[in-house]
Amino acid sequence: MKQSKRSLSRQVDKVGFAWYRANQWEQLRAVAIDRDTLHDTYAAWVVDATRAFMELQKAGVDAQKIDVDLDELMDWCKRKHCVVDGEARSMFVADKVRQLNQGTRKAKGNA
Repeated sequence: MKQSKRSLSRQVDKVGFAWYRANQWEQLRAVAIDRDTLHDTYAAWVVDATRAFMELQKAGVDAQKIDVDLDELMDWCKRKHCVVDGEARSMFVADKVRQLNQGTRKAKGNA
């Protein structure tokens, strides 16, 4: 059965946007196997990330900043048997968004 665009859009509650911590930036660059794709400094990253986040919001995307704790990310990667790279970081953020959405749905169901 084909779903309408409206019902598909309801399935996506939020889009996660990884938000890294300034005090963990150098450590992230040290453990990431794709460090060459990361900004050299947190300051440079935050300028580009802020611009990208604002563009998503301006386009009507329900984007949410997702705090990325590096220790939590590395533990997640270890459990998933994967390396710390862009794909893993994206999957980690997607998992966090799913957890947040499930918590929201449960809370709404109990209201």
